[in-house]
Amino acid sequence: MLFKNKSDKAKNKPIPIPISVKNEEIVMADDEFNKLIGYLSVRRKSPVSAINVIELIYQNMLKIEQSISSSKIAEQKSIEYLPNQLDS
Repeated sequence: MLFKNKSDKAKNKPIPIPISVKNEEIVMADDEFNKLIGYLSVRRKSPVSAINVIELIYQNMLKIEQSISSSKIAEQKSIEYLPNQLDS
């Protein structure tokens, strides 16, 4: 358990721990036994520019999959295409 200061530890008061992850803000709190007792998660809307880029990549992945008759190979080729697009 994380405490803000020694007096909080002596009083055994759990302190909420904020965590930021890209488009999401998470606040967690635990009890004196380090057991998670709750959390609050707030998501933020993704930028339209990012959505536009991902939509184009997804459309191209679908085209790759539709151009190959074997579904297993189509999926593999589509997944192989993805990392190169994310790096650029």
